[in-house]
Amino acid sequence: MDLDPRYRIVPFSEADEIDEDAIIAFWEREGAVTGQEARQRVGEAVLVALEEGGGVVGLSTAFNGVHPQLRINMWNYRTYVAREHRLSSIAYFLLIRTRDYLEERFVSGVETSAQGLIFELENEGLKKHNEAVWPYDSWFTFIGENARGAHLRVYYFQGARVAVPG
Repeated sequence: MDLDPRYRIVPFSEADEIDEDAIIAFWEREGAVTGQEARQRVGEAVLVALEEGGGVVGLSTAFNGVHPQLRINMWNYRTYVAREHRLSSIAYFLLIRTRDYLEERFVSGVETSAQGLIFELENEGLKKHNEAVWPYDSWFTFIGENARGAHLRVYYFQGARVAVPG
């Protein structure tokens, strides 16, 4: 699968043509995240999907914290794609490229506090792809459901370490 050439995905830190206000405006236009939550979450932006001449059409965010189920630090991943672009492959590429970007930072020693990525899959259509370990180059593993019925999927970085119980 290839990303449509009208899109490009780049680290937010390297996206000179947009700033935090552009991401907040994108979320507010879409009715996704607003107010104080948007101002807090914009600091978690990892990658942005930009449409040629059209600005932000999607992005990934991640925050580093101890996951209560795993009891280790993980990047808690989220993504949002504009309604009119959801039939593209943007969400897939944001997931894969965010995973690769953060894993490279882990392996190179730049950021080693989180052992991998975890996310809650809420999309009912995607939840039907119920392989224990997703193929398609993602390799995210199903580890259960949360109280809302969202699937939890995890990917550990190369060389990740976990705490031994007890």
